[in-house]
Amino acid sequence: MSPVSADESHDGQDVLGEWLKTFYLDSAKTHALAQAFSASYTYLALHSFDQFLATPIVTLPNGKEKGLFLAIDFGGTNLRVGFIRLLGANEKGKIGFEGLNFEKLQEKRMPIGDHLKVEKAEDLFAWVGDCLVEVVDSWDECELPQELPLAITFSFPMIQKSLAEAILMPMGKGFQITSDPDLGKLVLSGYERSTAWGRAQPRKIRPALTIAAISNDAVATMMSLLYTTVSEPHTKVAAGLILGTGCNAATAMQIRSLHPQKVAPLGNVHAEASVVVNTEWTIRGTAAPMQALGLVTRWDEALSRALPTPGFQPFEYMTAGHYLGEVVRLIACEYYTSSLGHKHIDLPAPLLQSYALTTEFLSRVVTVNEDPIYLAEVLNGSQDGFGRTDDWEWTAKLTHVLQRCEQAVLARSAALIAAANLGLLSCIGDLDLAIPPTIVSSTKQAAQRSTAPDADPMQLIIAYIGGLITQYKHYKEDVQKRMDEVMAGHAPACGNRRIVLREAPDGGLIGAAALASTIWHP
Repeated sequence: MSPVSADESHDGQDVLGEWLKTFYLDSAKTHALAQAFSASYTYLALHSFDQFLATPIVTLPNGKEKGLFLAIDFGGTNLRVGFIRLLGANEKGKIGFEGLNFEKLQEKRMPIGDHLKVEKAEDLFAWVGDCLVEVVDSWDECELPQELPLAITFSFPMIQKSLAEAILMPMGKGFQITSDPDLGKLVLSGYERSTAWGRAQPRKIRPALTIAAISNDAVATMMSLLYTTVSEPHTKVAAGLILGTGCNAATAMQIRSLHPQKVAPLGNVHAEASVVVNTEWTIRGTAAPMQALGLVTRWDEALSRALPTPGFQPFEYMTAGHYLGEVVRLIACEYYTSSLGHKHIDLPAPLLQSYALTTEFLSRVVTVNEDPIYLAEVLNGSQDGFGRTDDWEWTAKLTHVLQRCEQAVLARSAALIAAANLGLLSCIGDLDLAIPPTIVSSTKQAAQRSTAPDADPMQLIIAYIGGLITQYKHYKEDVQKRMDEVMAGHAPACGNRRIVLREAPDGGLIGAAALASTIWHP
């Protein structure tokens, strides 16, 4: 925590520090939360029908698959389209192009305009079809096959009974699609419409598209690293993590760990077999453990009450990028007015408007300008509503408050994500967190594990993508540090295993293609 300014204390009491105590979790509390999450996830897998959802994925990429795929990554902000060529590995296990076993070709990124989000499904996907045609027409290598496999990553809820089929659920994030259309049919219809009417005829006949695979973003992230790291010894890609505007995870679980109705569409599959699950871990199962440990504050409760569906995603409200700036805003506003005596109406406009203090702004401006005096100069000269007015001028005291609030909220987010990662890997049996904390020091325990004759050097890799974890200064390192501390000090039964966070760049495109490669046989 940052040093306390004399101006931030009252009668020798650090009022803000008392407020922010709850946001800092030590390793013992993180370990306890991870254990509680593990138990909750185990229960949800067996009993919930809108979390820990079985996907139709029973065969995982092994890094040897080859082929050319057209891939889509449909997110909440951008649509990315490109060709992915999977190169596989040769007979000696060597991988190809510049140390990679894939090539990304002709990729285009198109922002999804707000006007498109309110269109009917058919009109939105007609635009998607235009984007597909644009990428197909840009292909200038060998002649494309008459039938081209299309792999899709879709970052919204959907129901799947097979890899090539998906029924959309209400999308949220500003999109107005509320019916239950068939995603594959919408994409193909948009492409065919654009091929027939939308564009001048190219030099070559455009190929027909066939849906090869559809997955969500967390699953695709996991599939991406499964394909690209399969040749590494002593490693296991254990999960995929999305941490940006929202938060989600995917992992593989044994069939017997899931409710029978969840896996019924898979047919006659052995109970010991594994299937990839989409956890949707932010919905239920996390509120009670966090409340029991005193982690839910009055600002979290105020944020939740103001939402259209209060309490729907308690874990996401306390971890994901869309909400963290709002928690900082609520704390800072209360402190500026109740403790420092400023009038509410005099505060800068973004502090008065819900969600106007964004996590992106905190990352871009507040975090990088560590000196409170310099940060005050930056904010006073700002042109986006934070600048100096007749009633407000930033000082080092005021900016230091903002910095302390931001540091506390981000620290808690990182600790919660660390606990969730540990809990998920414990739930699937990769970690044993059941051993209670001992009096043995973390240094001594770490030495005992590393020198044990039966030490297991396995690295459990969590593939990740998302703006919060990739762009926020020190965030990923903080999550990693917290997991390491719990493993070293409170989980001696885990042996020499270590959880490693590893970015999966372009995971949406590469993962979709890798997944499609497991079933596509032209």
